[in-house]
Amino acid sequence: MLRRKSSDSYTFATSPGILVTTTMSWVQAAVSQPSEDVFDEDADELHLVQKEWKSTMEKRVKEGYRDGVEAGKELSLQQGFNRGYKQGAEMMMTCGQLKGTLSPTLESYWILFRTWTLVIQFQWRMNLMELKLEDTVKMSLS
Repeated sequence: MLRRKSSDSYTFATSPGILVTTTMSWVQAAVSQPSEDVFDEDADELHLVQKEWKSTMEKRVKEGYRDGVEAGKELSLQQGFNRGYKQGAEMMMTCGQLKGTLSPTLESYWILFRTWTLVIQFQWRMNLMELKLEDTVKMSLS
């Protein structure tokens, strides 16, 4: 049931015991902006344009913030990569120089080690052959 409360508002029941009062939009506009003409059609359009402008500007601020954060991340990442690359290159130069210095030395020790191993193996085989020869001679003499 709809009842007119005054010339600018209506009251109606949404369900038993609940009454809702609504006010016409031009009255709300007049109360919120008393200096403007409530029947001015351009005022509504101006208000819509202002709301649209505000919404657009808020979107632009958010986009600008996101772009700034993204650019900051990229810059920070690039600087970190550059720093790490420089440190890694310096470390690899040091390792390469150490390897270059040690490689001939280790190679000469390896050659010496293999030579001694071959000499020892040769001596061991010679001793084994002498023992076999002695055993063969002893067996033939007995």
